Amino acid sequence: MIRHFALAALLAFIPWLAAEPNDWPQFRGADGTGVIANPYPTSWSGSEQVAWKVGLAGRGLSGPVVAAGKVFVTSCAGRQEDRLIVQCLDAATGKELWQRQLWATGSTACHPSSSMAAPTPVADAERVYALFATGDLACFSHAGDLLWYRALCQDVPTITNQVGMASSPMLADGMLIVPMENVGADSFAAGIDVRTGQTQWRVERPREENWTTPVVVRRPEGWEVLLLSGNNLAVLDAATGKEKWRYAAEGLSTIPSAIVGPDGILVPGGRAGELVLVRPSGDGQPAVAWRQRLRTRYATPLRLADKVYAITAADVLQCMNAQSGEVVWQLRLKNGPYAASPLAAGGLIYCLSEKGLCTVVRPGAEAEVVASNQIDDVFMATPALAGGHIFLRAERTLYCIGGR
Repeated sequence: MIRHFALAALLAFIPWLAAEPNDWPQFRGADGTGVIANPYPTSWSGSEQVAWKVGLAGRGLSGPVVAAGKVFVTSCAGRQEDRLIVQCLDAATGKELWQRQLWATGSTACHPSSSMAAPTPVADAERVYALFATGDLACFSHAGDLLWYRALCQDVPTITNQVGMASSPMLADGMLIVPMENVGADSFAAGIDVRTGQTQWRVERPREENWTTPVVVRRPEGWEVLLLSGNNLAVLDAATGKEKWRYAAEGLSTIPSAIVGPDGILVPGGRAGELVLVRPSGDGQPAVAWRQRLRTRYATPLRLADKVYAITAADVLQCMNAQSGEVVWQLRLKNGPYAASPLAAGGLIYCLSEKGLCTVVRPGAEAEVVASNQIDDVFMATPALAGGHIFLRAERTLYCIGGR
């Protein structure tokens, strides 16, 4: 059973969106790992190695996504952030191809550091799906045609989150996985048909504020969805929403997401301040392989080869052995804090701070800082890596790094 799970977990690393090599269609890339094999630029500044720079139509914290030569990004505008914006830009030039705006139907209350444009959109070969913290969900064609729209807070009026929702939707074999966990009477996750916008299944989730993004896994018998909240990790069948198994524990993460590796699922801790590797055992119940003291803030950990890398709440990049959890080395990062999740390209790790410092690290027996790149802007979104370019989303600006 454990060997079967390890094989299935390895299959999770296959790019399941049938993405082109130049695509980055969702949060942390086509396969959700945040890792790509090709090398990417390592040195830049606000004026050097910037292919283009575009002012966005509004403010936001969502990451950009790239599909079929287009960059999709969401923003919000207006005094109450009730004007919701989806922009489509040419990835090569930054030229705006189209812009669409919606009026918010749900509450726009949130923490001052957050935004209604906090969830990262997701794209496939034909469509882009944009979820906002107001519960408004829109599907556009790549040409900008509105294909369907859902006002989820109108459908479920008891949704309540006064500090703002930020979990991103994900795709799994024609199903859009929409996380809507909140403190209201109806906290849930839903599977929505990408063609029609109709809800195919809906499962109850803990009533709490939660900003983790679901993880989708391709297994031989079908697709799975991993939902992480403060007291459980639930593994569901993506087609039906039926729960297969869960790991229950107090103090799990409500911000950094889980990550899947060939030897199990890494579950970050919140209040518990631990990183835990769990596997289903022979009877389907999860078993804990190891625990390591780790207090994260916003950033999802990164699995690269046989190591795990995580940015702690103290702005330290910590390297751990993936099989044992043993700490290998630690590197104090500068100019924090860090909200964006670390990414890896060509074997190097990229860590972007909120103050615009991107530290490029070569991992090994010790950490080697390859470059420190500063752009004076505010960055909370996880970057996108596509077509040899790095797309950095600041609050009101999108930067494309790399020569044309």
